Amino acid sequence: MAVSYRGKEVDMVSLAKKYEKNVALGNAHMNGRGDILGRGGKVVKSREKQLAEYYEGNRARTETVNLKQESVKEVEKEVAAVQEEFLTKAKPRAKKPVYEDITDEEKAQIDKLKAE
Repeated sequence: MAVSYRGKEVDMVSLAKKYEKNVALGNAHMNGRGDILGRGGKVVKSREKQLAEYYEGNRARTETVNLKQESVKEVEKEVAAVQEEFLTKAKPRAKKPVYEDITDEEKAQIDKLKAE
């Protein structure tokens, strides 16, 4: 339940359920459920099919690992190798020379002032 600005209670779940087949406003070409619509408002790809394709495509990135005692060290080595590959180490900045565009006399004056 949500409360409107005027204090009326609005049941958002029932509204979403009531209008799930209506075409959504904007240029998303979807209905309230999230189905992709084609010409004439016909469902081209259902929400369930979209989710199945998404999770099927991302399943290839996962791997199963056997975590027996002797293989734990091997897994730790692999993880360390992957971390070294993807993490970039901070490089120290090259110090800029202090005396870039000044003459030798000005350098001497600055050194003299630092010494005092």
